[in-house]
Amino acid sequence: MSARDKLQEAKQVDKVILVNQKLVLELEELRKIAEATGASPEAIQSLEDQKATVTEEIIKDQAIKTEALRIINTLDKPLYRAMLTEHYIRGKPWELIADDFGYSKSHIEKMHGWALKELEGKEVKN
Repeated sequence: MSARDKLQEAKQVDKVILVNQKLVLELEELRKIAEATGASPEAIQSLEDQKATVTEEIIKDQAIKTEALRIINTLDKPLYRAMLTEHYIRGKPWELIADDFGYSKSHIEKMHGWALKELEGKEVKN
């Protein structure tokens, strides 16, 4: 998998992490309700098992983001690192990044291309 692919994967996984975090909270609430209403131990354990499974998925997805950040931090230019972190790790659109950094969107997109080209020469673990 290329550096670019890993960055895209990190950007996409962010939404999954948010959904799964909400699911963990909902499963915890359901467990509390189940305990309060005298549900069977099996039902309560099933909720705990589901919560553990979702938590494991969150951890795996967070590892994808951590790897993407490691890749970004191999870039030599601080501007490239900051720009890619904002987009791929924090999910900020290019328009807002351009405003924040004081560049036009088209120039930010050019710098994005240059940063990705620099990453092509870097080793990426699969």
